Amino acid sequence: MRKSRILLPILCSVFMLSACSVRSSNNNNSVNDDTTNTDQTKHLDIPNTYKATIEVNNTKNDGTSWSTIVSDFQYSGIELNSVAGAQIFGTGEKAMRIGTSSKGGTLSFTFEKTVVKRAVLYVSPFEGDETHVKVTTTANAFGETIDVGDGEALYYDCFNDDTDDSEKLTISSNKRFYLYKVELLLKEPDPIYPTSISLSGATEEIRKGGSVQLNVKFTPTTTNQTAVTWTSSKPSVATVTDEGLVEGVTTGETIITAKAKKEDNTYAEATYKVTVNDKTIDDWTILIYLCGSDLESSGGYGTADLKEIAAVNNQPEGVNVVIEAGGASSWKSAYSSVISANKLNRFHLANKSYVKDEQITKANMGLTSTLQSFLEWGLTTYPAEKTGVIFWNHGGGQYGVCYDENFGDDNLTDNEVKTALGNVYSKLGIQKLEWVGYDACLMQLQEIAEFNSPYFNYMVGAQESEAGAGWDYDTWIDDVFAKKDTETILKAICTGFINDNGGVNATGGYYYDADQTLSVLNLQNMPAYKQAWEDMTAQLMTKITGSNASTFRKNVIGKTKPFAGSDYSYFGLFDAQHFLTILGNNDTFNPGSTYINAVKEAYQDLLVYNCVQKEAAHDAYGLSMFFPTNSSNKKFATATYSNFTNWNSLCTSYYGSVSSTYSA
Repeated sequence: MRKSRILLPILCSVFMLSACSVRSSNNNNSVNDDTTNTDQTKHLDIPNTYKATIEVNNTKNDGTSWSTIVSDFQYSGIELNSVAGAQIFGTGEKAMRIGTSSKGGTLSFTFEKTVVKRAVLYVSPFEGDETHVKVTTTANAFGETIDVGDGEALYYDCFNDDTDDSEKLTISSNKRFYLYKVELLLKEPDPIYPTSISLSGATEEIRKGGSVQLNVKFTPTTTNQTAVTWTSSKPSVATVTDEGLVEGVTTGETIITAKAKKEDNTYAEATYKVTVNDKTIDDWTILIYLCGSDLESSGGYGTADLKEIAAVNNQPEGVNVVIEAGGASSWKSAYSSVISANKLNRFHLANKSYVKDEQITKANMGLTSTLQSFLEWGLTTYPAEKTGVIFWNHGGGQYGVCYDENFGDDNLTDNEVKTALGNVYSKLGIQKLEWVGYDACLMQLQEIAEFNSPYFNYMVGAQESEAGAGWDYDTWIDDVFAKKDTETILKAICTGFINDNGGVNATGGYYYDADQTLSVLNLQNMPAYKQAWEDMTAQLMTKITGSNASTFRKNVIGKTKPFAGSDYSYFGLFDAQHFLTILGNNDTFNPGSTYINAVKEAYQDLLVYNCVQKEAAHDAYGLSMFFPTNSSNKKFATATYSNFTNWNSLCTSYYGSVSSTYSA
């Protein structure tokens, strides 16, 4: 068994004006006779930058698409209600033509009444029609007929104050005319002051030099007056920034007060007590996000790894092993005192036994919020000089990790992991953690390593599918207990895993395929590697064209070491360094030794350790790359978790079927 899984609309607004006025550009601005160049046409601009612009989409010819250019406000859209008596035609570089050759047309808009106070329409006559086109505009039964001259006309209309929920604006003509764009002048929103506020934070107790981010909740939630002033009753104990970050100075207690102005010029206040203590920070904390899934319910592998951890002797003070267990429909009975299938279970190791911290409401371990909650709790409850975080479950490279069988096998996408990490770091104000490990298949991918690099110093993971039992925990937890250095611990994870599966010289058999891999990366050197890879890719893209892309896939990608066995075309994962070797030997696509060597040199700084089984895992050099091999996995080439911009562009442009001819 292996840990793998094949795996335009209407602006909300109110018009609060007492009169309706209509003006044309003939009366208000100079007119440029060249109607084909709207950029040079002079017009009376709205003297307010708080506006929305809706322009016709010139690439469409059915009149259904509008492009919105929106700044400085949130909008729910502008809706084109009807075009009566005519059709709408796109006219390329011109604008939207309303009306046919034989008749004019009517264009209607409806606006809801909370924000808009003026609408501006840019209109001009159709070439060849009479010089002056009559455009009649009606809003709430007010309006007048105006002449549109040879140049662009500016029409703008104010809406009277009435009790209707919306206003209708209609433009009509008995001749063809152009509509270039619509501008909406918006009211400044009415102030909504808070009636009360409250404060929350991840902890009330911090260390010397520690911090906690406080967050303000406003009542009502629609409050738009959110300025807050912060004070500390004892700045000598802890200070607070303008953003609510409390930073410990010395031992003691202080009251943090937040104040927000109310409508009557008094203040809504909330307080938060913070204790700063001199507790000695622990040396190590290992946080394990153990999503059991079928690996536990069918194979008991989660329980087996917990037994391996509990078997290690001599746990010292200052070393914590902390677990959140869930994601499985059932658990073996060995640890029923701390694990319930109906809960999310948080517990820690103490003297070869597990002690329950808390059991909380069952939640989907494939959600950002669940991961974020565990990390926030673990980091504040068990702070340490060095922290390692382990994702335990199925993995699928760019498809993500941690499939929860209780929630339809929903999993953490890589972007969800990235989001959770960013939220945790922002909220807690912490520095980089020491290492992240993926005890899961196919996760040692350069895009995954890159998005983890702002949050961790090191990363350990497998390029290939992992054997079902996963890591051998009792071969490296003892090094954590001995408080050895990080690289020693992470190398022990790799060698223990490989040895548990037959060693580097294993041959294929019934229980394993002799293709296991595990490697360690120093993520502090990832920025240099990414830049070198991106520079190489820019040169490579000058060699590939639409006509030779299939040759590139066949003679370069197809000869590169793939992963996931016969499922390689589903995952599209290939060894990054072997790819460079194949690429450098190809006369057609070689981007130049300067660029290839730069990547290889940067990789030497990135790679700390690579442990592979020689029989079936040779040409696995410790880091994979993703290349989309079909239209369904192409979407990952533009995933927001990936910052390999040039490589994403290459993948998007030249993806396609790959029949691997890699020779073992």
